[in-house]
Amino acid sequence: MKTVALFLLVFVSIAYGQNVNLTANMFNGRGWVKMTHSDRLFYLQALKDEITYRLLAQELSEEKLKQQWAEHATVGDYIQELDKLYEERENIDIPVTLAATYCTKKLLGTYTHDELERQLIATRQLARLWLH
Repeated sequence: MKTVALFLLVFVSIAYGQNVNLTANMFNGRGWVKMTHSDRLFYLQALKDEITYRLLAQELSEEKLKQQWAEHATVGDYIQELDKLYEERENIDIPVTLAATYCTKKLLGTYTHDELERQLIATRQLARLWLH
């Protein structure tokens, strides 16, 4: 009987354990690095489509749009930036959507190196907070 109880305890712990590919129920860097290039393209295009939809539905102003997606950047540009970002292990828990927001600021080219560094530190702290 003790063996059955122990098995059930272990099974439930595994079944309901935290998915390491998610932070706050959003894909994070661990999920990103496991995606194929095509998966990454589809993921980011869907994110861009959502932003465009919100603009067309007038849920998002033109000014806010510019803060959500760098105007002249392509999905490929974002893939490159996210790949670089997740190469650093300390960024691995940052959700992809939050990391994409950081990449937008970087791709806009209007932020200083120090401002971007402060933003990245704040983003890491937020991701850590969401993990607990």
